[in-house]
Amino acid sequence: MRTILRLTCGLVLAGGCYVQTAPPPPSAPSPQGGETVVVTQPAAQPASAQPAPAPTPVATNAAGQQPIVCSSNEDIRLDGVVIQAGAGTAVTASGNCDVTLTNCQLSGDVGVSASGNSDVTLVGCTVQGSGEALMVSGNGDIHLENTTVQGEEMVSGNGEIHR
Repeated sequence: MRTILRLTCGLVLAGGCYVQTAPPPPSAPSPQGGETVVVTQPAAQPASAQPAPAPTPVATNAAGQQPIVCSSNEDIRLDGVVIQAGAGTAVTASGNCDVTLTNCQLSGDVGVSASGNSDVTLVGCTVQGSGEALMVSGNGDIHLENTTVQGEEMVSGNGEIHR
């Protein structure tokens, strides 16, 4: 059993990001073009009959979204995000993590780093790396569909990039 957390970013929330432990049903649309992150983690205690607490603000970078760090069997899904990590890494996936990004723009010293049996899927994205755009190692996999990659690609330790 898993608990689903939802991180929502968008203009409707005054440009901030908020974590909710009780997401709307899957059929509900994202709020006015906002982005939604779904993170699954080990199950928490069952919800009580009391109302859910107010959303918790999450710090963001200058572009509006913080870099993504996924590990320990997490499952993250993002749509329409823009991450400018500067000298850092826009997306880091490790430890059996699964990340799916659609319609995104990622940039940093490293665009995407996948290792430790992680799986990153990019659909309709642009990835720029001033060092490496893609860095994959340790049985990590990066799957690219309709995605533009600008920068070097580094593959080692049974890592794979699938086009």
